Amino acid sequence: MDNVFGNRLVSARKMAGMSLQDLADRLKNVVTKQSLNKYEQGKMKPDSELLIALSNALNVPVDYFFSSPGVKVD
Repeated sequence: MDNVFGNRLVSARKMAGMSLQDLADRLKNVVTKQSLNKYEQGKMKPDSELLIALSNALNVPVDYFFSSPGVKVD
């Protein structure tokens, strides 16, 4: 199963230089680091409210989480 959301969440978090705990703290602990880990593994999907909070916390647009990294071959 393709876990685009989880992979993009990991990528955005690492680009921001954050651990799971850092991200949970930035989200004011509305979600635990254990839950964030489940999102990253594709075991759970966030609701729209959390998706917007993640987008803001990681400074990426919401659609970042759903777009596959583009690889272009000419």
